[in-house]
Amino acid sequence: MARRGRTVLIVLGCVFGTLIVLGIIGYAAGIAGQDEVRKYKLPSIDMSRIPDGTYEGACDIGRFATKLTVTVKDHRVIDVTPVSGPWSNIGGKMLTGLRERVVGRETLVYDAVSGASITSKAFFIALTDALAKGMK
Repeated sequence: MARRGRTVLIVLGCVFGTLIVLGIIGYAAGIAGQDEVRKYKLPSIDMSRIPDGTYEGACDIGRFATKLTVTVKDHRVIDVTPVSGPWSNIGGKMLTGLRERVVGRETLVYDAVSGASITSKAFFIALTDALAKGMK
């Protein structure tokens, strides 16, 4: 009977040990890239120097990797369309909130969506990357 109890404890120890290791790996994967995105200095974009057109931009930082297209008309962003990125995990509400912050404006306002500041910044990194490609 004592042997059976010892076996149960060994099995439970292995299960809990595995769960702890998986939790640590999951946590590390979850925060990977956060500091890099957080510290990224967004460039100043002069919308008056961007001609009409559609430009593609990207943020290539870890799990925050994002690609989007930005359409400019009359020196204003008129549309932002995600190509790939974490949007499907977060939902359309966040993307809608970010789009509202930039569409139709003469100047860009880097204002994050509450509760998703790192993902919002990845959006702005991709956005400024796209606009910088069009700036003359």
